[in-house]
Amino acid sequence: MDQGLLVGLLNSTIVIAAPLLLVASIELLVQKSGMINLAVEGAMLFGAFSAYLATLYSGNPLIGVLLGVLSGIMVSGILAILAINMRLDQMVSGLSISMITMGLTAYLYRLFIGVGKPPQLTTTLGGLGFFSIATFAMPLAIWLLLYRSGLGILIRASGEDPERACRLGVRVSRLRLYLLLIEGGFAGLSGALLSIGFSGLYMDNMTAGRGYLAVVLVILSGWDPMKLLPAILTFSFLDAIQLRMQASGLIQIPYQLALAMPYISAIIALAIAGKSLKAPKSLATHEGPC
Repeated sequence: MDQGLLVGLLNSTIVIAAPLLLVASIELLVQKSGMINLAVEGAMLFGAFSAYLATLYSGNPLIGVLLGVLSGIMVSGILAILAINMRLDQMVSGLSISMITMGLTAYLYRLFIGVGKPPQLTTTLGGLGFFSIATFAMPLAIWLLLYRSGLGILIRASGEDPERACRLGVRVSRLRLYLLLIEGGFAGLSGALLSIGFSGLYMDNMTAGRGYLAVVLVILSGWDPMKLLPAILTFSFLDAIQLRMQASGLIQIPYQLALAMPYISAIIALAIAGKSLKAPKSLATHEGPC
């Protein structure tokens, strides 16, 4: 393989993997606590839109990042109200929120910006090479948190036996709430990276299912932080390959199908490995812990 091509593929892999790592690492904690957050796709998308809009009007990408993070927290907060306070189905609530967010961002985009080609930002976050590489330490940090800290014990207890954890004094609902809000902030940051970090523009549904994919990759990794990194790198490398093949004209198939191929690969892998995976016992259940 040509050295320049290999370097380009590796760089693309890092860029694709960084936002996924930000979201999936915290999603793993959320699922370990007994919740599954399908609203993370909406949090990413709303974060991407808010960051772009704020940067476009203010000219300051740091304001964009801040608004993107707050937007992600708000979206996850809505899920917390529905799934924790009102005890509605977690998966239905999360999926509904993401679908509403898709329509809302499309409407707000046309309201504030209009139709046609999106304006290219003149000020962005700039070079994110070091930051992108730094995100690769997140799975190790999550592993240390889960298995080498008292907080990790509480998170795992909340996911395995929330009723017993409650009897031992763990405020399970509050712990899950905090984790959801933290994930929302990271999801908003991840969306901001997509719009004002790597591309400098915003398009409808630009997250393209990355939030859902993060959920799938957490499950595919068997809820093991150290297996999460290779799972994300594998997907990101496949995505980088299909993008390069499309750009060079090496594949003559509809681009929609080419874009879907890495996602299809993840679903196939999940279908093959799914039966052997052992989820946290209370994952996505409807009980009302303390």
